[in-house]
Amino acid sequence: MSWRDLRQEPRVWGSVVRVVRETIDAVHAALPEDAPLDARIAAVDAAFPFGRRRICAPHKYRIWCRERRQYLRRFGFAPQGGARR
Repeated sequence: MSWRDLRQEPRVWGSVVRVVRETIDAVHAALPEDAPLDARIAAVDAAFPFGRRRICAPHKYRIWCRERRQYLRRFGFAPQGGARR
């Protein structure tokens, strides 16, 4: 599948976002409410749903990073390096 195919199939992008959000939601449900930020970061990072980060598609990793950052910001996470969004 080429990038042109992906551009013509918007549901592919949506399914990646759905998988990422469902994974992070499952991690959140498994953690206690008073879990410290470092435990949340470790749990979310361990739940990466696309195999090894080095060999997954770059767009999947970007989506993962964006959703991870949005989730962790609710608990006081401050991204390093001036991350966008």
